Amino acid sequence: MSEQKNEGAGEWEGWNVAENLPQSANPTTQIINPPELAKPRGFSHGIVVEGGRLLMLAGQDASGAEGRIAAPGDLVAQYEQVIKNLKAVVEAAGGELQDIVKLNIYVTDCAAYRAQLKPLGAVHRAHFGLHYPAMALFEVKGLFNPDAMIEMEGVAHLIDDSTLPTLDRETVKEKNFPLSS
Repeated sequence: MSEQKNEGAGEWEGWNVAENLPQSANPTTQIINPPELAKPRGFSHGIVVEGGRLLMLAGQDASGAEGRIAAPGDLVAQYEQVIKNLKAVVEAAGGELQDIVKLNIYVTDCAAYRAQLKPLGAVHRAHFGLHYPAMALFEVKGLFNPDAMIEMEGVAHLIDDSTLPTLDRETVKEKNFPLSS
Protein backbone atom coordinates (compact mmCIF):
# COMPACT_ATOMS: atom_id res chain seq x y z
CA MET A 1 0.00 0.00 0.00
CA SER A 2 1.12 3.56 -0.54
CA GLU A 3 2.42 5.86 2.14
CA GLN A 4 0.06 6.33 5.09
CA LYS A 5 -1.78 9.62 5.13
CA ASN A 6 -3.63 9.24 8.40
CA GLU A 7 -3.29 12.01 10.93
CA GLY A 8 -5.10 10.06 13.62
CA ALA A 9 -8.78 9.37 13.85
CA GLY A 10 -9.44 12.70 15.52
CA GLU A 11 -11.59 13.34 18.55
CA TRP A 12 -15.26 12.75 19.10
CA GLU A 13 -17.13 14.33 21.98
CA GLY A 14 -14.15 14.46 24.32
CA TRP A 15 -12.76 11.02 23.38
CA ASN A 16 -9.20 11.59 22.22
CA VAL A 17 -8.24 9.04 19.63
CA ALA A 18 -4.53 8.34 19.91
CA GLU A 19 -2.58 8.70 16.69
CA ASN A 20 -0.68 5.47 17.36
CA LEU A 21 -3.79 3.32 17.16
CA PRO A 22 -3.96 0.92 14.23
CA GLN A 23 -5.28 2.35 11.00
CA SER A 24 -7.88 -0.39 10.78
CA ALA A 25 -8.62 -3.78 12.29
CA ASN A 26 -8.81 -4.98 8.70
CA PRO A 27 -5.24 -5.26 7.31
CA THR A 28 -6.49 -4.72 3.74
CA THR A 29 -7.91 -1.25 4.41
CA GLN A 30 -6.20 2.07 5.01
CA ILE A 31 -7.86 5.06 6.65
CA ILE A 32 -7.09 8.35 4.88
CA ASN A 33 -7.30 11.59 6.87
CA PRO A 34 -5.15 14.17 5.01
CA PRO A 35 -3.61 16.93 7.13
CA GLU A 36 -4.98 19.52 4.66
CA LEU A 37 -8.52 18.74 5.90
CA ALA A 38 -10.05 19.39 9.29
CA LYS A 39 -9.39 16.57 11.75
CA PRO A 40 -12.36 14.23 11.58
CA ARG A 41 -14.66 13.88 14.57
CA GLY A 42 -16.63 10.65 14.56
CA PHE A 43 -15.83 9.67 10.96
CA SER A 44 -12.92 9.12 8.58
CA HIS A 45 -12.41 11.23 5.45
CA GLY A 46 -11.69 8.20 3.29
CA ILE A 47 -10.83 4.52 3.34
CA VAL A 48 -8.84 2.64 0.71
CA VAL A 49 -9.68 -1.06 0.31
CA GLU A 50 -7.69 -3.79 -1.40
CA GLY A 51 -8.77 -7.32 -2.26
CA GLY A 52 -11.62 -9.02 -0.45
CA ARG A 53 -15.30 -8.58 -1.26
CA LEU A 54 -17.61 -5.57 -1.09
CA LEU A 55 -20.95 -5.92 0.68
CA MET A 56 -23.53 -3.28 -0.21
CA LEU A 57 -25.69 -2.58 2.84
CA ALA A 58 -29.29 -1.66 2.09
CA GLY A 59 -30.93 1.07 4.11
CA GLN A 60 -31.66 -0.20 7.61
CA ASP A 61 -34.10 1.59 9.88
CA ALA A 62 -34.81 0.67 13.50
CA SER A 63 -37.23 -2.13 12.66
CA GLY A 64 -36.96 -5.25 14.75
CA ALA A 65 -37.52 -8.79 13.44
CA GLU A 66 -41.30 -8.25 13.59
CA GLY A 67 -41.04 -5.21 11.29
CA ARG A 68 -42.04 -2.57 13.86
CA ILE A 69 -39.82 0.40 14.74
CA ALA A 70 -38.07 -0.04 18.08
CA ALA A 71 -38.51 2.83 20.52
CA PRO A 72 -40.67 5.30 18.55
CA GLY A 73 -39.58 8.85 19.36
CA ASP A 74 -36.20 7.80 20.84
CA LEU A 75 -33.40 8.65 18.39
CA VAL A 76 -30.61 7.07 20.46
CA ALA A 77 -32.47 3.76 20.88
CA GLN A 78 -33.30 3.75 17.18
CA TYR A 79 -29.63 4.42 16.32
CA GLU A 80 -28.66 1.38 18.37
CA GLN A 81 -31.25 -0.83 16.65
CA VAL A 82 -30.04 0.34 13.25
CA ILE A 83 -26.47 -0.66 14.19
CA LYS A 84 -27.74 -4.06 15.36
CA ASN A 85 -29.51 -4.49 12.01
CA LEU A 86 -26.36 -3.56 10.08
CA LYS A 87 -24.36 -5.95 12.25
CA ALA A 88 -26.76 -8.80 11.44
CA VAL A 89 -26.29 -8.24 7.70
CA VAL A 90 -22.49 -7.93 7.90
CA GLU A 91 -22.17 -11.00 10.12
CA ALA A 92 -24.45 -13.02 7.82
CA ALA A 93 -21.93 -12.26 5.06
CA GLY A 94 -19.00 -13.38 7.23
CA GLY A 95 -17.80 -9.99 8.45
CA GLU A 96 -18.09 -7.69 11.45
CA LEU A 97 -19.07 -4.08 12.04
CA GLN A 98 -15.46 -2.90 11.76
CA ASP A 99 -15.54 -4.05 8.12
CA ILE A 100 -17.97 -1.22 7.29
CA VAL A 101 -16.01 1.38 5.33
CA LYS A 102 -18.84 3.74 4.27
CA LEU A 103 -22.06 4.77 5.97
CA ASN A 104 -24.73 7.21 4.87
CA ILE A 105 -26.95 8.29 7.75
CA TYR A 106 -30.40 9.68 7.02
CA VAL A 107 -32.27 11.46 9.82
CA THR A 108 -35.58 13.25 9.90
CA ASP A 109 -34.23 15.93 12.28
CA CYS A 110 -30.58 16.98 12.02
CA ALA A 111 -30.86 19.33 15.02
CA ALA A 112 -32.10 16.46 17.18
CA TYR A 113 -29.18 14.32 15.97
CA ARG A 114 -26.68 17.07 16.86
CA ALA A 115 -28.30 17.51 20.28
CA GLN A 116 -27.77 13.80 20.99
CA LEU A 117 -24.12 13.52 19.83
CA LYS A 118 -22.76 12.37 23.21
CA PRO A 119 -25.17 9.45 23.70
CA LEU A 120 -25.01 8.60 19.99
CA GLY A 121 -21.20 8.54 20.24
CA ALA A 122 -21.39 6.23 23.25
CA VAL A 123 -23.62 3.83 21.31
CA HIS A 124 -21.27 4.00 18.32
CA ARG A 125 -18.20 3.19 20.44
CA ALA A 126 -20.05 0.36 22.22
CA HIS A 127 -20.53 -1.38 18.87
CA PHE A 128 -17.72 -0.11 16.61
CA GLY A 129 -15.01 0.64 19.17
CA LEU A 130 -12.80 3.35 17.73
CA HIS A 131 -13.57 2.40 14.13
CA TYR A 132 -15.00 5.33 12.20
CA PRO A 133 -16.13 4.61 8.63
CA ALA A 134 -16.27 7.32 6.00
CA MET A 135 -19.70 8.84 6.74
CA ALA A 136 -22.19 11.41 5.57
CA LEU A 137 -25.28 12.70 7.38
CA PHE A 138 -28.40 13.79 5.51
CA GLU A 139 -31.59 15.34 6.82
CA VAL A 140 -34.57 14.00 4.91
CA LYS A 141 -38.24 14.94 4.90
CA GLY A 142 -39.28 11.41 5.82
CA LEU A 143 -38.34 7.76 5.74
CA PHE A 144 -40.32 4.78 4.41
CA ASN A 145 -41.57 3.86 7.88
CA PRO A 146 -43.20 7.01 9.34
CA ASP A 147 -42.03 6.10 12.89
CA ALA A 148 -38.39 5.85 11.78
CA MET A 149 -36.18 8.76 12.82
CA ILE A 150 -32.97 7.33 11.32
CA GLU A 151 -31.84 5.01 8.55
CA MET A 152 -28.32 3.96 7.52
CA GLU A 153 -26.94 2.34 4.39
CA GLY A 154 -23.40 1.74 3.30
CA VAL A 155 -20.60 -0.54 2.15
CA ALA A 156 -18.56 -3.15 4.02
CA HIS A 157 -15.20 -4.50 2.84
CA LEU A 158 -14.97 -8.17 3.77
CA ILE A 159 -11.54 -9.71 3.87
CA ASP A 160 -10.78 -13.23 2.86
CA ASP A 161 -8.84 -14.54 5.85
CA SER A 162 -7.41 -17.32 3.67
CA THR A 163 -5.32 -14.68 1.86
CA LEU A 164 -3.74 -13.67 5.17
CA PRO A 165 -1.85 -16.79 6.21
CA THR A 166 0.17 -15.12 8.97
CA LEU A 167 -2.16 -12.35 10.15
CA ASP A 168 -5.73 -13.36 10.76
CA ARG A 169 -8.33 -10.84 11.94
CA GLU A 170 -8.00 -11.76 15.65
CA THR A 171 -4.19 -11.48 15.59
CA VAL A 172 -4.45 -8.03 14.04
CA LYS A 173 -6.88 -6.92 16.76
CA GLU A 174 -4.90 -8.46 19.63
CA LYS A 175 -1.58 -7.01 18.52
CA ASN A 176 -2.94 -3.65 17.28
CA PHE A 177 -0.81 -3.97 14.15
CA PRO A 178 -0.78 -0.79 12.09
CA LEU A 179 -0.91 -1.10 8.32
CA SER A 180 2.46 -1.34 6.69
CA SER A 181 3.34 1.36 4.20
